[in-house]
Parts: sequence; structure tokens; C-alpha cells
Amino acid sequence: MRSHILVLVLAALVVAQAVNAQGGRSPNQSPDQIVHAVPFDSHGNVIELSFVNVEAVEGGQVHLEVLSAPEWIEIRSEGQRDVRLADNPVEQIMFDVPADAPIGESGAITIKITAVNGLTWYKEIEIEVEPPQSFELKNGYPNPFNPTATVPFVVPETARVRVVAYDILGRMVSVISDDVFEPGLHIARFDGSQLASGMYLIRATMESEADGTVSASVRRLTLLK
Repeated sequence: MRSHILVLVLAALVVAQAVNAQGGRSPNQSPDQIVHAVPFDSHGNVIELSFVNVEAVEGGQVHLEVLSAPEWIEIRSEGQRDVRLADNPVEQIMFDVPADAPIGESGAITIKITAVNGLTWYKEIEIEVEPPQSFELKNGYPNPFNPTATVPFVVPETARVRVVAYDILGRMVSVISDDVFEPGLHIARFDGSQLASGMYLIRATMESEADGTVSASVRRLTLLK
């Protein structure tokens, strides 16, 4: 699973440019306008704070706090802590982007840094979630189920997705979903209330609106009554 590293250089706590470790910026784009693209459904993303000229900081210590973040970002590391700059001039903030985060929507992680003498600096890091890289039908749950199961699938682009259930003889028993979906994670429901107990094959196909190519994925679900 992909993750992402953002590197911020803090010169004597006068926040300089945010550097994207995996890309640059437009010549006409100021540092504050940078939007960092973070992989869909990614874990262990890192904001790396590099402190330089630390001898200029009174007391050699600052208080670091993640002041705010979009509700769809999960901060993994301790939200606030004291940092002794001489001992640890590089500090990391780790965060996850869950699968239900909105694709293409941006939001800011705001970091507050306070020196011993009370001087305070703020830095906003703008984050945007990238679309998924491929089409995927995920495992349905619960499994076994009775009488309904949740069938998640991931769409990398705007496309028509058809999700169909078959019995073990290959007969189609239900069209679970057939619609056009935007990129991201989607949920369909398989209702087995009118079906007999047994194993069912769930087949999902995606037809790209861009070039008409078709991707397919199959999972198994067991209905127990």
C-alpha cells in the first residue's frame, strides 16, 4: 500500500517552503498554494519537520501541536508534544487516509509551534486525496451472511459498474448494482432473503467511459439461513 512523505523545512522556526518529496511545484505557484496529493486508502503518510538554526531558538525547545485536520484524515502520531531541538531536529507527524475519504477534495492540516518565550508560528499543509489506481471488488461482509451482505468496490475513474450475483451453477440470481459511479469507494447491498442457502459468486465489471475498456473482479459469499 502506497504512502507519502511531505518534508517541511523550518528555518529558525520561520517556516519556509513546504517541499513535496515526490514532486515539484508550478513556477507561478507560491509555497502556500501547494496542494500535496496523497494516495487513496493510504497508511503511514508522514509530514517531516526539519528544524535548522536551532541554536537561535530560546531554550532550545518548542511545543508542537496538530491544531486541526480534515475529519477524513486520521492523525496517528501524538497530537501534541514538546520537542528538544538539539536532541531531535527532525520531527514526524504520521497520518492515514481512509478508503472513504473524498476523492479530489482538499483540506489543511494546521500545525502550531510555540517557543519557550511564547512566540508562536503556524503552518498549514494542504492535502488532496488521489483517485484509486485500479478497479477492485473487495471482500463482501459479513461472510457467511443472512440475509444481506455489504459488497464494497473501488472505482478509479468515472465509469459504469455492474455487480451481479451467480449461484454455483453459473445462473444469474441478482443484479446487485448497475450504475455510473465517480472515483472512490462505493457500497452495494446483496439481498439473499429470497435465495437458498449456499455459496454465491459476486462478479463486478467496470466499463471505462474514457476508452471503453472493461475490468472484472470476482468474490465469493456464503448465505447461511
